Amino acid sequence: MPAVRRLSLPILVLALIGCSRGDAANTGGRDSTSAVTVEPGGARITLGAKDADKFTTSTAAVRAFQVNLLAPARIVAAIVAATDLPTPLVLFETQDASQLWSDFTKNRAAYARAELQRKRLGELATRDAVAGKDVVDAETDLRTAEASLRDTEAKLRQIGFDPQALLALPAGSLLAIGDIPEARIGAVQMGERATFDFNAFPGQSFSGKVTRIADAVDPQTRAIHVAITLDAQQGKLKPGMFARVSIEERTEQALLIPLTAVISVEARTFVFVRTGPATFERREVVLGLDNGKDVQVRSGVAAGDQVVTSNTILLKGLSFGY
Repeated sequence: MPAVRRLSLPILVLALIGCSRGDAANTGGRDSTSAVTVEPGGARITLGAKDADKFTTSTAAVRAFQVNLLAPARIVAAIVAATDLPTPLVLFETQDASQLWSDFTKNRAAYARAELQRKRLGELATRDAVAGKDVVDAETDLRTAEASLRDTEAKLRQIGFDPQALLALPAGSLLAIGDIPEARIGAVQMGERATFDFNAFPGQSFSGKVTRIADAVDPQTRAIHVAITLDAQQGKLKPGMFARVSIEERTEQALLIPLTAVISVEARTFVFVRTGPATFERREVVLGLDNGKDVQVRSGVAAGDQVVTSNTILLKGLSFGY
């Protein structure tokens, strides 16, 4: 078992703990070092009493927490009535999306034909009215059509579109996509109200409803596409228009700590909890949403714990051996 580390910190480093030690000139003959004990793995640190007092703490507590999510958004599609067709048309903001939709509708029709052909030949095969090879070929054609359909549907979903939802939208509907940061997607729920402020219409607000949360994170922006449907708004809104969207505000009860208590090491998140007059314990935590000042804690800290909120970089260095 590894031995407990006992370190001596120069008075200069310890002075940083307090930013400015007012009693530096009155140290007299006192030792110019301060003993620090770090347990194996760095999970617990014990300081001298005077140095421990230089760390401020805040009590983790359950309090009211207001969720208010703002994000960039844009109109990505409009559903319009077709002149000579029984179903509406979907007009997209980009040619790439239009091409994907065209491929999807063609593949969808090809799959329906292949499924019908396989079924017809299967029925004929039960009466020995068709060669077995024809049935096998029909099965192969069906699987090929299915693969093509799945491929185009996956590509549409990756950029934020649910094909079945698009097919179900009535003429006059608009579809917007908000780019929600990965860390804040927990604030979004299906069916929530969303309010848009468009650059083209300053001072006006437009409402919609969250209808889908994308299945994947955009690898470049680390955002998740959230689909929001709106009414046509008398033809004012067009595909390609940019806006800022506010997802419905709500107040929740949550266990909160200050953001200043949080440190990150190799994609993991920690806080330091004062467990004794001069003892600090490192805790790994799972966090939720934040409001720029406080952050929700899902695990790792309990109500009443005293989390360190100042000079955490020094405890981080001692704990991880930096």
